[in-house]
Amino acid sequence: VLLRAVALKQDEGDVWLELGTVSARQSEWDRARQELEAARRFSPADPRAALFLGEVLWKLERRREALACLRDAIRLNPTDWQPRYRLAHNLTQQGDFSEAAAEYREALRLNPASLKSKLGLAAVLPNLGRREEALQDVPIAVSVFSSDDLRLLQAQDLGGLQGSVPNLN
Repeated sequence: VLLRAVALKQDEGDVWLELGTVSARQSEWDRARQELEAARRFSPADPRAALFLGEVLWKLERRREALACLRDAIRLNPTDWQPRYRLAHNLTQQGDFSEAAAEYREALRLNPASLKSKLGLAAVLPNLGRREEALQDVPIAVSVFSSDDLRLLQAQDLGGLQGSVPNLN
């Protein structure tokens, strides 16, 4: 059905965007890249196309291009916390902890309830020599575990969680 829609509306960015997200969900990364690049061509102001293309390019290990797409998604919609979180997460994987911390903070400013951003920030701060600041976020990380989780992990105290929570001391 989507392929027929694309045949009828080849210049519709939304159709290419939908097709690209379907291909990405099926882990067809090269196809998703091509479709999302078409979405960006036909809808250059759509931040979703930049965000999704950035994620696909990251999967394809095209790091520099992926980061550029994520930054473009932020430029196109500066009030959306998700591209900032994705950028921070990818920067963390790349070892750029300083910029990652800044992006996690901005994601939290835009969405203070983002547990992913809180945990990400808590994980990068010790790499910047700011362990005490990171420890302020540990109760949030610990609260992620239910009592059943803690029993399964055989955790009687924080020491028992060290293998499950990054940078927990």
